[in-house]
Amino acid sequence: MMFLSRRPARGVWILLLGAVVLAGCDGNGAMEPADETPPQVVRAEATSATQIAVIFDEPLDPASVTPQAFSVNNGVGTPTAVQYIDAVRSATLDLADPLQDGDYAVSVSGVQDAAGNALTAAQANFSFGMPSLPGSSPAIGAVYPNAADSRIILVNKAGTRFVYWTPSSGAFSDAEAVSTLENGALPLDDIGATSSTRDGDDTYFFSEDGTAFTVYERETSAFDEVEEFGEDGGTFGDPEIEDVGAAVDASSTQLLLFNRNGTRYGVWNEANEQWDGYFNFPADFFGGGAPISAVGAIVFVDAENAYYLFDRDGMKYTVFAGNFSNAFDTTELGDGTLSFD
Repeated sequence: MMFLSRRPARGVWILLLGAVVLAGCDGNGAMEPADETPPQVVRAEATSATQIAVIFDEPLDPASVTPQAFSVNNGVGTPTAVQYIDAVRSATLDLADPLQDGDYAVSVSGVQDAAGNALTAAQANFSFGMPSLPGSSPAIGAVYPNAADSRIILVNKAGTRFVYWTPSSGAFSDAEAVSTLENGALPLDDIGATSSTRDGDDTYFFSEDGTAFTVYERETSAFDEVEEFGEDGGTFGDPEIEDVGAAVDASSTQLLLFNRNGTRYGVWNEANEQWDGYFNFPADFFGGGAPISAVGAIVFVDAENAYYLFDRDGMKYTVFAGNFSNAFDTTELGDGTLSFD
């Protein structure tokens, strides 16, 4: 499997070829004990009203991952189908009827790992509800670093209001009109993502519907004319990333652009105006293991040499400064103090 390696600060993304090595001995030549531990459920989460993702702690025997191995309470019952992705140890359950707002539990039994160990019974709890951020105007359209200090700017989806957020304290500033920012009023009706180039003088702003973008020239403090994004052969013309819901600089010449679902991303090379590759999230993101299932916004904080990833529902975020692990915790975005009003 190919994936993007961790980038040193100011570095360039590198494609690596992963290899799987099977061995029956440890480093001293002694035989390793046979695997007798059944797989465990790490977590479950509703990725939509009709789909639930169940994450396991080790790869499974795909033949054992059947609809009959899963059951959801509150009258949901057995899924109609299951798609298992070995790279991220995830089983996606398709439901016959949509979930209603509330708390649920998914029961799992009978799935096996590669050694044939069967999970007798396990249960994982999850909640489903209309996604919203704390505050009365909760829709975040984009995030990007503030040039003057360590704060992060959060812009609403309408592209009209913004707040400053201090990650170290979790504090939000009062909302202000976007026109009071240095870059002034946006020439887009709404905003879905934004990203500055690492060593350049440009900031890209992408529309929420993924069809248009504009570039803010920091040297002239002015926006370029609005251009088509990728549909119908636009500037970022591409059959795989049809629109963009999140963006971040990956190096001095490369931008990472996520689709609006947060499940697929591409690497755009600004130097030659071509795509360097397309990948699945989270399966191919630094080898997989990201603790959120779909990224909705992402920003690189240069002072920390770290990425802040916000989930698509905008309810939580995680910080990436190395390799993720299954135990990597996510953090709630706010305590009710965020508002764009």
